Amino acid sequence: MSRPRTLRAQHALATKDAVLHAAKEAFATTGYVATSIDEVAQAARVTKGAVYHHFDDKRAMFRAVYIELAKEVDARVRLALADTPHPLVRVQLAIEAFLACARDPSIRRIMFVDGMAVLAGECREIDALYFLDLLRSMLTELRAADLLADVDIDTVAQLVLAALIEAAQMLGRSTDLDATAARLRSGLGALLAGLLRASQ
Repeated sequence: MSRPRTLRAQHALATKDAVLHAAKEAFATTGYVATSIDEVAQAARVTKGAVYHHFDDKRAMFRAVYIELAKEVDARVRLALADTPHPLVRVQLAIEAFLACARDPSIRRIMFVDGMAVLAGECREIDALYFLDLLRSMLTELRAADLLADVDIDTVAQLVLAALIEAAQMLGRSTDLDATAARLRSGLGALLAGLLRASQ
């Protein structure tokens, strides 16, 4: 049986949450480069020392925000699939939900504009941690329904994730989100069709 958190532990958690919230707002609004620790501390209404108590530097703070957003994207995609049993429709809805997340201003700026520049390959490791299991699961469902071509599921899951991340980064660079999303929807649909058995 876990012990109730002490007041000190509760305060520390509340401080960390406030810092993460303020950091997310700052990174989403002004970007990583223009955001300062001082600005985040002021917005969170904590001391600069309190920020450094939880995060070694600005990059560590950005990484924590990135992880929180990856969790959010995973949750939003899974929610979009919750009431849909058909495996092919689930994949199509997952693509739509992921593209919708990539258009969210905070997610777009932090994960798909600044993410690679700040975290380099580490952001791809985080993406894999939160998104690969769902992709493998959906591909396994397609195979169980005899809809998937004869491909290696682990390999294809990684390739599909790479395509989705690139699509999200294209949205991040786009000045016309609607047109870019339409092209991406068509392109990703064609990629999905190529993974299905010839009879589909």
